[in-house]
Formats: sequence, C-alpha cells, structure tokens
Amino acid sequence: MSRLTALLLLALLGGSATPPAARAWQTVLPETDEGGAEQVVFDGARNVIAAGASRVSGDDQLLTVAKFSRRGELRWVTGVRPQASRLRALAVDAADDVFVAGAVGGEDEDTLGRFVVVKLDGSTGEERWRYESIEGGFARGLGVDPAGNVVAAGHVIRPCDCNGGCAECAIGVTVKLAGDSGTEIWRHEVDRFPLPTPLPAALALRADGDVVEVSDAGLRRLAGSTGAVLWDAPVAWAPGSGDFDIEIDPAGDAVAASGRLLVKISDRVGAPAWQQTVVGLEGFFGRIDDLATDSAGDVLVAAHGAGAGFDTDFVAVKLGGATGEELWRHVVEGPDGSGANAIAADRAGDVVVTGTALEGGTSLRSWVVKLAGVTGGPRWERRLEGLGCGATLGGLALDRAGRVAVAAALCIEREPFLSEFHFAVARLSRGTGLSLRPIRLR
Repeated sequence: MSRLTALLLLALLGGSATPPAARAWQTVLPETDEGGAEQVVFDGARNVIAAGASRVSGDDQLLTVAKFSRRGELRWVTGVRPQASRLRALAVDAADDVFVAGAVGGEDEDTLGRFVVVKLDGSTGEERWRYESIEGGFARGLGVDPAGNVVAAGHVIRPCDCNGGCAECAIGVTVKLAGDSGTEIWRHEVDRFPLPTPLPAALALRADGDVVEVSDAGLRRLAGSTGAVLWDAPVAWAPGSGDFDIEIDPAGDAVAASGRLLVKISDRVGAPAWQQTVVGLEGFFGRIDDLATDSAGDVLVAAHGAGAGFDTDFVAVKLGGATGEELWRHVVEGPDGSGANAIAADRAGDVVVTGTALEGGTSLRSWVVKLAGVTGGPRWERRLEGLGCGATLGGLALDRAGRVAVAAALCIEREPFLSEFHFAVARLSRGTGLSLRPIRLR
C-alpha cells in the first residue's frame, strides 16, 4: 500500500486508526487492499466480528476475519490460508468463538478450491481447528446448534462417469462437526450431476438442532442428531433463479427464497404453507438478495427491483407470515442501478436495510436505512462514502439493543482511474443511525 493511500485512510479515520470510545464508530484495515468486509456478526459481549477478503500480496485474495471491541478497537486480524480462500458464511457460538466456511486453495473462477470450515479462538483469533475436504468444493451454509456443534453444507467435486457424459460430478454434502474438535459427527451426501448445479445452497438451524437446507430441488429437513432425512419439500424454482436464502421463523417454519419466489414450509410435515412471487422484481437483474423474519413471524425481503430499462431499484418488502400477502414496500429509484443488499428486524419490529447504487457509471453510493416495522416509513437514513469512488455494503447485523453493524468495501481513488477497495466496518447507534466520525458516514 502506498504512502498516499495510508494518508487518505488516516484522513478518513479522523487522523487515527483507533476510533474513540463511542457507541458508534467506523474503521478500516489500512494494512490491506483490494478486498472488503462481506459479512458481520455481534458476539455475546457486543463485539463486532467481520469477515471478507483482502489482498496481502500477489493477485490472490485471502479470507480475512477481524474482531473489533464495542468501542471499535481492533482486537485481532486473522487470514485463513492458503491464499485464494473465499468466504461464504460466518457464525459465532455461545462462547464467542468464531466459525467461517467457504473454500481455500482456489485457482480461478472455475476452480474455487476445497470445502472448508475453520474455528477461530474468539479471544485471540488463533485457529483452533480446520475441517477441509480432499476434493475440490465449497461450503455454502453454516450454523451453530444449541450444543455448540457446527453444521456446514455445500458440495465437493469427484471423478465420475455421469453416464458417459462428463468426468466430474458435484456431490451435495452436509456435515455436522463437534464444536470443540471439528471431528465429524455425521455426514449426509446427495449425488448430483452434471456440473455446475451443486446442492445444497444454504441452511438454517431450528431451535431443536434439526437442519433445514435449501437447494434448486427444494427444501429438506435433517435430524440434528443423526443427519437422517425427516422430510423433503420439492419447489419449482424458476430456471436460473440464482442464489438461495433460508430462515426459520419463531414458530419453527422455514421460509426460503430464490429469484423472485418466496416459499414457506410447515415444519410439521414439510408441506407448503404458501408460495408467493414478489411483484416488481421482473427484468434481467431483478431478484431477492436477502431474507429475514421478525419476532411476529412476518417475512422481510431486500431486493433489486425492476427499474427503467436495465436499471434496478432499491426495494424492501414486508409480507405477512401467515399468508405471504404484501403488507408494505419501500422503494428508492436508483439513478443508474441500485438495490437493497441486506435486511434485518430489531426487537421492536423495526427494519434495517442496506443498499448500494451506481451513480454516473463510476461512483458507488451506499446507505443504511431504518424503516418503521408497521408502515415501512423511513425513520433515518445514513450514507457511507469512500474517497472519489464510493463504497459497497455487504452483510448487516443487529445486537440485542438494536445497534447496527455493517460490513463494507470502501473505495479509495488514489489517482484518476486507479482505485482500491478496503476492508471496512461501521457500527451505528440504534436511535438515529449516527456514527460519530470517519469513513465519511453522514
């Protein structure tokens, strides 16, 4: 990193890389570049854990995890090696230890690496254990059960005949690992070929420890104790729907999304309770990006809505949990292309949404908005900006008091047509969204 970049980052941080004692703060990791924070969680002590990517040398990015205190002080940074590692999921357990899942040792977009789950010590960031496949693959879903054990789901790649049509097959894999050692407790596999249609794509854990996973074939519930299949619920997703998401509502029912389609499955028998296509997401780029449920069991959606031409709009929608009927929507029309990236509800039922817009084809504008849970009307809005080329927002988390943490990639333009993205994290106050200084959040 150049001296100029370091000075710019310090300027954004108000002249210091250590934020002041405050309930709201922003910070970056100035020793890294060409990356960004993608996901964020609070631990039990309200410290903030962020994970994403950074480039420390060469062209390959490194899966990077950082812990910040409640006041924004950096506690530790850990890189999950080897390089070319990629993040898909982040979680913490009741002891505040940290888990990440994804892939390590990839070579390019076609060779993602090997399925991996890593446990980090919550106090020091040191690696406790690692579960890594021999075959190529990717861990796409992650959860921690009430006993502190870990469930991960994704796929591995194995040589196969495929009835003479190919040389490799994607095998869907779900594993349960002992939280203290990473030892495999059980393993569930599903054959699927040919590439590139791996499954499962995401999972959620119920309060009783059972696992519900979603794939392009539908939803499946596995017994938490054995991995045995308890029910299958086929879903006719639209071809090429894209990413999948799944949540468990307060009643234990599963809600899943992909493309424009939402499905709620009854936990008792695995039968559909309702199915709803979210209107206003038509077009090539329209899609659901994130899914959440509130304490009443209503469903929240963050999406890229259909705008003019190929443009998209920031869209947040609330649907009734009992019927799937739309209760309200909040739309921000983008200047070029915009969309809502992540969504969550606080204990009072209010909704926090993050979004990003492309302005003028070059500058990224990102913001965090809080909406009234009953009406969808705005309570506050805050913008996150880089220097010259903006910022993009990743994951979102709320603590028990409703304070907001966001993961971001902060764009710094060092000179015309030469910019870098940096790993950035912000925590906002619950009442007004105010953050006291730096990263030009206003």
